[in-house]
Amino acid sequence: MSKSIGKYVYDEKNLIGSGAFGKVFRGFDTEKKIDVAIKVSLTKNVRKEIAAIIQNEIQVMKRLQHPNLIQLYDVFEQDDNKVIVMELCKRDLKDLITKKSLQENEVLNIVLQLVSGLKELVRLGLLHRDIKPANCFECGGIFKLGDFGSVVEANYNEKKLMKQQFGTLAYEAPQMMMKEKYSVKCDVWSMGILVYESLFGQLPWQCQSEVQYLRAIKTWGVRFPIGKRISNECKDFILRCLVIQENNRMDWDQLFEHRWLNIKENDRIFNNSLVFEQIENQLLDHLNELTSQQHFHPNQSFQIYDFDNKGVLDYLKFERFLVQLDPRLTKKEIMAIFSHLDKDKKYVIDLSQFQQIFRQ
Repeated sequence: MSKSIGKYVYDEKNLIGSGAFGKVFRGFDTEKKIDVAIKVSLTKNVRKEIAAIIQNEIQVMKRLQHPNLIQLYDVFEQDDNKVIVMELCKRDLKDLITKKSLQENEVLNIVLQLVSGLKELVRLGLLHRDIKPANCFECGGIFKLGDFGSVVEANYNEKKLMKQQFGTLAYEAPQMMMKEKYSVKCDVWSMGILVYESLFGQLPWQCQSEVQYLRAIKTWGVRFPIGKRISNECKDFILRCLVIQENNRMDWDQLFEHRWLNIKENDRIFNNSLVFEQIENQLLDHLNELTSQQHFHPNQSFQIYDFDNKGVLDYLKFERFLVQLDPRLTKKEIMAIFSHLDKDKKYVIDLSQFQQIFRQ
């Protein structure tokens, strides 16, 4: 059904998104002759917290005038609904990284644009609190940060701590997950997760539940899948964002001035000249560290996965063991380890070969 409000028209068939706070439709500005996004949020008989979030988003967007932040055009009241007319974007970063493997230069170009928008939020004393790929939108080739319902005023010059919980679990800083007080550095953590996911198409840790995710963060350090060309500067940026203790995490001035964001490609350092044997040894060192931490015993572990008592593990059995040990391992990495251990090329691994994972 076609609807109009002011100079805007939209059809409810043209739904482009929906969430807890309303539905978003593709609309049209009849005066400027441009497509727009029209968000319709029910405000009658909703919880006070939800109404406050909707109103907060509107008030925040009224203050934003920056090319890398989604722009607000108009706000209306219609049939107990709050109607927000915004800039229309064709896709978000989550869509992009789901369909395409991005190279470092592509990710850096996107991050530089988002950082430009974040600098404006910092200047205005606003903290986003829900930075993630799904809230980063591409509009005419330009990336913009959006979804401002969780934004709160914050003084970046003070070490003020907040308690109110917002955000999305996979991108939340550990302090938010643990229901502890947190600072403006919570968004620095989220940026680290965003950059990692944009590069590798996956999160640094599996996120199936809050308890499991937090345990993984505390147990396993950040690791970079082998096989993708990533500069040392980029790795350092991610690692300094993803520091569990807030006091040791990079602050916003350090983030804006980080070398990765401020040097030319030719000046970035890549350590991808490792020979294949060195890569395999790095993987074995990683597995050895994990088996030590998790108290795996080679004989017992081997027997568990040698469930048909053949005295060997084929690739599928070996893969099951490694996935349990570290779910972040890629198929390419698992195959590299299997090939390294299977030196006699029988396509199976016996106990003596398996024990190399547990070397001291």
